[in-house]
Amino acid sequence: MASIFVTSPGKVVAFDSGETLPLSIMLEGWQSFPSFRAIVTSVNGESAVRYQLRHALDKNVFCYIFGEQSGQLSIGGTAFSDSCNGGRITGPEQVSQYYDKYRLSKSGAPVSVQIGISGQIRLRCLLVGLRQQLNDGQQHLAQFQLNFVSYSPEANSRG
Repeated sequence: MASIFVTSPGKVVAFDSGETLPLSIMLEGWQSFPSFRAIVTSVNGESAVRYQLRHALDKNVFCYIFGEQSGQLSIGGTAFSDSCNGGRITGPEQVSQYYDKYRLSKSGAPVSVQIGISGQIRLRCLLVGLRQQLNDGQQHLAQFQLNFVSYSPEANSRG
């Protein structure tokens, strides 16, 4: 099965399934295209250490480290507004349904996110926001962004 990327209106690039794709992202509950009329096209993450620097009068600097603070993760993509193949639901509706099912205020549980195929980057994230925008009415394309708060690596290893 080929993976398809739209490069510009009217042009499509396809990679045979044997070739390596640029990045693999596995998001708990996210179905593959075309049954799910939305594709992930971007991942943006941020993590940081909790620390405090104290300057002493004798020109010494003391650094106190308090572990990792929670991180931010955004997963964005394109949703197809057309209900392809006579389907009854559009991509933006499916993204909204995904958010409604997995959002923290409803599920009360983290979502598993794996970046890459090795499994070395696995995160437990809390889904806390969704932004959607119909920005190409002629091509029936909408952009979406799912916003997560990710646990620290130490919290991930504890379960």
